[in-house]
Amino acid sequence: MEIPGRCGWLSDLPVLTQTPASAIVLSLQHFTEENHLSQMVAWNKTVPIVQREAVVVLAEEEMAKRFNALLEYELPREGGRRPDLIVLENGVVIVVEFKGRTDILLADVDQVAAYARDLKNYHALTHDLEVVPILVPTGYKGPRSTHGEVTITCPSELGRFLAEQARRRLGDPIDAKAWVDGEYAPLPSLLQAARLIFDRMALPRIKRAESARIPEVVDLVLATCHEAAATKTRHIILLTGVPGSGKTLVGLQVAHSPSLEDLRSRTPGKTNGAPAVFLSGNGPLVEVLHDALANRAFVAGVKKFIDYYRFKRPSLIPSEHVLIFDEAQRAWDAAQMARKHGDAISEPTALLSIAGRIPDWSVVLALVGEGQEIHRGEESGLQGWKDALDEWGSADGWIVHGAPNVAWVSTSGSRCRFECEDLLNLSTTLRSHLAGNLHEWVAQVLQTGGANLKGIRSLADELRRAGFLIYVTREVELAKRYVVERYSALRDRRFGLLASRYAKNLRALGIDNTYHFQRAEQLQVGRWFNAEPGDTLSCCALKRPATEFECQGLELDFPIVCWGDDFMWDVDKWFVDVSRRKTVADPARVTINAYRVLMTRGRDGLCIFVPRSDDARFDATANLLVAAGGQVMTETISAL
Repeated sequence: MEIPGRCGWLSDLPVLTQTPASAIVLSLQHFTEENHLSQMVAWNKTVPIVQREAVVVLAEEEMAKRFNALLEYELPREGGRRPDLIVLENGVVIVVEFKGRTDILLADVDQVAAYARDLKNYHALTHDLEVVPILVPTGYKGPRSTHGEVTITCPSELGRFLAEQARRRLGDPIDAKAWVDGEYAPLPSLLQAARLIFDRMALPRIKRAESARIPEVVDLVLATCHEAAATKTRHIILLTGVPGSGKTLVGLQVAHSPSLEDLRSRTPGKTNGAPAVFLSGNGPLVEVLHDALANRAFVAGVKKFIDYYRFKRPSLIPSEHVLIFDEAQRAWDAAQMARKHGDAISEPTALLSIAGRIPDWSVVLALVGEGQEIHRGEESGLQGWKDALDEWGSADGWIVHGAPNVAWVSTSGSRCRFECEDLLNLSTTLRSHLAGNLHEWVAQVLQTGGANLKGIRSLADELRRAGFLIYVTREVELAKRYVVERYSALRDRRFGLLASRYAKNLRALGIDNTYHFQRAEQLQVGRWFNAEPGDTLSCCALKRPATEFECQGLELDFPIVCWGDDFMWDVDKWFVDVSRRKTVADPARVTINAYRVLMTRGRDGLCIFVPRSDDARFDATANLLVAAGGQVMTETISAL
């Protein structure tokens, strides 16, 4: 039969049972282009099981003749993720994953749960259907059981369970062709989104991004740019948001939007530059994007931009009219600029002074994160922007746009007009559709500790129900085995070690967390995030961690956060070793922010590794994280 381009096999159950297993295996082989022995052995074992259990369903349920089976359905744009079997029943989508083992691995359970979760959230024709995940270890002989939403069964019970699901009669039999052709729009990672924007392709319009009103925010910023050009005025837009809420994504879309092309400067006899420039003070982010896109013009370092136009060539004027400053809360204060350049002018003031001499009009889009200040000289946050507006705002007639939470920036000395826009505060994380409350859970753990454990556990339970997993382990090798197994053969998935730069206990465990320029061999951040999993310098090699300085603004599918002795739970409060961060004004705040960065990088979940130690505070820290809702990681879950 004709097989659609999204799976290796599609047929109704009668055809499935009547087709030689060898023909089905050949179809799967042609579709996946996989010829290695282990895969062929797996198919030769599981296809007959599927056929045998389909006979059971047909014998027990008359309606099953209209059911359809898909083998190796490939989730679009998901880097080769393929559930082994999908059965489309009467209003139910069954997702089955086979594993050639006797034990039930936690990683296997989480893998099939993630398949079901993503189909439910991203597949247009599955949003309103029930999705049932099933794990079948082919050597398992035990009774049927459940772990969370996942049903675990031995091979000989699969058909009976499928028949039980069919008898629930939750709807009409699902149209297989329409289902296979249905739109599947996963939430892109930051790097995937950057590649799409770079190639001028449309970003997937998914419900979560739309419900967070990201498209409307982009349209608002673009409209403000056109208004500035038409009225010859100057505007600063303060876009605030929680970690992972899409601030960087908004900035990249604006910077490379075709709708700004008509605002490009037209100077006779000169090569015209782009109408907007995306600037970031986050060096690792710049390096990773340069490496991923093989292009150094897509994003530029804000420090080099300011150094060039403020100090080296102060008489020159940028060709761009729209200056986008990512991680604007991390802008250097005047004292840090004096140390670096000998000029006591803050980065916000320097940028506004540069933008103020651009002819006719200019727009500064400042992307402001919450609780992300981790470097010396960054602690002023939004206060630095208020001070800059107090100094430059009135003279240049700046109009300030922001949500109500930043209205105070334009009060008092600046006398700037403030235009309130609720859209300009992004409160929903887009790093993962699962992690809506992650930033809140992390904030409460780090700031209140054991003061509100019931409420904190409730947040963790919400995250777990949504599919975002938080594990705690005392064995780093266990965490490593989990992520390797969970994401095996997935070239586009990234996992890795993260650690505080100032933790001193980790190097004795073989975790080299010294800051990159102090390492004997610098961490190649671009390669760490972008290289194929088999590369020895890839994050997936699980050899060297990225610190808070190297991972800020970036993301992993599943990070392993290695806990340090610079921040530990001590009886009833957090202990902060302030001696490790002597150069910052508020070491406790910066330390909390560092761990906030480390704990909010994940898209599917995170594992927190708390080392064993003679220091009882490590035990207390692990106990607190478990009490706060983290699940103790185990290798297997056979004892059910």
